[in-house]
Amino acid sequence: MIAFYYGSGSPYAWRVWLALEQKRIPYELKLQSFSSGDLKTPEYLAINPRGRVPAIRDNGFALFESVAIMEYLDEAYDSGVPLYPGDAKRRATVRRLVQEADQYYAIAMERIVDQVLFTPQERWDLAAIAAARSGLAQELDRWERCVTGAFHGGGLHALSLARIDTAHGEEEVRPRSRGDDRTGDSRMDPAHGSAADRGDDLAAPLESGLMLR
Repeated sequence: MIAFYYGSGSPYAWRVWLALEQKRIPYELKLQSFSSGDLKTPEYLAINPRGRVPAIRDNGFALFESVAIMEYLDEAYDSGVPLYPGDAKRRATVRRLVQEADQYYAIAMERIVDQVLFTPQERWDLAAIAAARSGLAQELDRWERCVTGAFHGGGLHALSLARIDTAHGEEEVRPRSRGDDRTGDSRMDPAHGSAADRGDDLAAPLESGLMLR
């Protein structure tokens, strides 16, 4: 059975988690605590030497980086529920859009997240917030024009999972302050009422997308 290592609050872990569920692949959930240093232990670094989530171990084979994990799951497990189209050109298009989601959409989202969620309200820069919101709206408009048809036709696909990764630019997810001081956060730690155990982890990215839209 696959061991799936994730951290509460990580959108990149959501991506792999949803892929496992969509393909109906049995797995064992291995919750890692950011604040307790679980990602820096020798045992975890043997799985992912970069000390980030997500990662999987499948019968002794360790793999990290969410997109690589998704492609591996799709190729190694034929459950009748593919994450990628069968046609080479459509598959390449999905891969291109996944890259766009990570490199453009995520950055546009992070600008407004940094300004609103990780900056005290008394220090809000309304002009910067307006500019970030405008940039995100432009990016969302572009996605609405280019992502149509089979991408939204029932079920989850690789592209659907990619668009969940919107709030952070790193695989190790930690809250960001204005000075980019990456420290622990009780909201992401299992010792403070793990949202993942309640299923909120999977709903949060979808809800946040609606609120910012």
